[in-house]
Amino acid sequence: MVTSARLFRKASSPARPRAWLARASLLVLVGMLTACGFTMRGVTPLPFDSLYLMGLSDNTRFGGDVARALRAASPDTQLVTDRKNAQATLIAVSQSRSQRETSLNPQGRVEEYELRVQYTFRLIDARGNLLLPDTTFTDTRDMPYDDNVVQAKQGETETLYRDMEKALVSRLMRRLTAPDVAEAFEIARNSPDDNSLPVAPPLPEPSEEPAQPSVWTNPRLDTNPANRR
Repeated sequence: MVTSARLFRKASSPARPRAWLARASLLVLVGMLTACGFTMRGVTPLPFDSLYLMGLSDNTRFGGDVARALRAASPDTQLVTDRKNAQATLIAVSQSRSQRETSLNPQGRVEEYELRVQYTFRLIDARGNLLLPDTTFTDTRDMPYDDNVVQAKQGETETLYRDMEKALVSRLMRRLTAPDVAEAFEIARNSPDDNSLPVAPPLPEPSEEPAQPSVWTNPRLDTNPANRR
């Protein structure tokens, strides 16, 4: 029995150095990544303490999504209701939904639509300096169509538009929290009023109450060839 136990220990002993070597290699790898400045991706706050949303009302679904994403990404940034109290302003320049026919059957009826969502925005500071020029995000989805189930397809259309809107919100957050935005804000904040900044000049101020377009309203699915443009 003693001989058998000794043989077992001898046979299993090489596994211990291998396990120790694997742990040591992992520690060395972690140390190298840390030395290179590698960190786990987490919440990236906005560089300003207060933000005003122009043209993005909390009463709209997309505006509400943007506001919630901003609060989640930068809890210390206050979304103010008075632009005079904001260090920066996010301006919705334009937003739209559209669709186009991409496939017809032999009878001339639509078999597939391409759905599109587009959002253009700009970011300025309290003095009107442009932190981000007009930036346009677009997302598209293909949707097979069957005119025998119009109501079901209308519901599917709305679901696809909502998915695209959420994708645009995620892209917007990544853009607003990018390092170049924080750099532009710091340059603008530390520059005197009469000094030219290494950023684009301010754009003309839009109306405080822009006309609300038919934003995020589904275009009508119409399979009548006589009504198509």
